[in-house]
Amino acid sequence: GSAALRLAVEHLIKNETEEAWPLLEVAAESGRESDAEMARYYLHRFASDETSSEAWPHLLRAAELGRPDAELLVAHAMSGEAVPGAPGNLSDEAEAARRYRQIAGAGARSSGQLSEIQAFAAYNAAVLELKNSTQAVTVARSVGSSGPGASDSAAGAGLDPGPGAAPGLDSRGTRGFDLAAESSTPGGGFGEAASQAESAP
Repeated sequence: GSAALRLAVEHLIKNETEEAWPLLEVAAESGRESDAEMARYYLHRFASDETSSEAWPHLLRAAELGRPDAELLVAHAMSGEAVPGAPGNLSDEAEAARRYRQIAGAGARSSGQLSEIQAFAAYNAAVLELKNSTQAVTVARSVGSSGPGASDSAAGAGLDPGPGAAPGLDSRGTRGFDLAAESSTPGGGFGEAASQAESAP
């Protein structure tokens, strides 16, 4: 089960779908339930475009059963990231941030050290928090600049960071990190870390 799934994911990362398929079938029928659900996710995801929508319930179930790579992919989908098989209307950044914090917190509680998946989740949670705080400052500025004496209202409330604060940030409050960027990895987005997340046991 678990070894077959791990080897199958290695093949999928290399786009070796034919080699991965029999291993996924073995993993889907044996081993831990979380591994079987993850294997079923991949089987539906790579079967055809028509069956990719059937993949999502298996990924969600694997996440519910505590598989860290599945938890990370579900959080990605909630953040608006394109995750194969996920419904298109999942974007809920507050839920994504909660899930990322939960994943990251598991490592801090258990051993004090973060795995690659947990570190990646902590980073994504911080990006979402920064994005939301930047949006709050922008709203406060626009609300504060609309009335008489408003030029001082945002700064007086401590909401205006002033000149020279956080240079180089884009409109999302990040330094060029595109939360909606896609990649060619099997995880669909977030580059190599998504591939590493999917290859975790």
